[in-house]
Amino acid sequence: MLVTLAIATEAGALSCLPANLVETLASRPSLVVGIGQLTPLFPLPTPTAEAPPLDVEMAFEGRLLGAPAPETVLVRAICFGPWCGTYPPSDKAGLMLLDATEAGLRLTIGPCGGTHDDTPTPAKIAALERCAAGICGAEERAAFAAP
Repeated sequence: MLVTLAIATEAGALSCLPANLVETLASRPSLVVGIGQLTPLFPLPTPTAEAPPLDVEMAFEGRLLGAPAPETVLVRAICFGPWCGTYPPSDKAGLMLLDATEAGLRLTIGPCGGTHDDTPTPAKIAALERCAAGICGAEERAAFAAP
């Protein structure tokens, strides 16, 4: 009985590798790099697996690499089974990888991350700038390596 419980618990967990924005950008070079702060314009819904993903419009204060900055960005928190992404904190700036959609730029955040980092450092910003210019090597990836 004890073995069965241990196996069931392991099967019910979501295991995520540390998010690395350079790796995400290297694999999807069409993403747009944003550096700035997102502020909700309306109360944020709670993402759930039962509801379809919802685009939430947020004010954007910051800059984009290689494009003019929009006034707003769409943010979508998605779920994989019972695990859901969370909206970025509105009290601090972050780094984000945005999809260009017909409705505007969209930040999609899953439960394992990979598109948003709320601990920007000069090294991380420089690494994303180089990767956006086509240089996504080991040095750039190392800027996002877990300590």
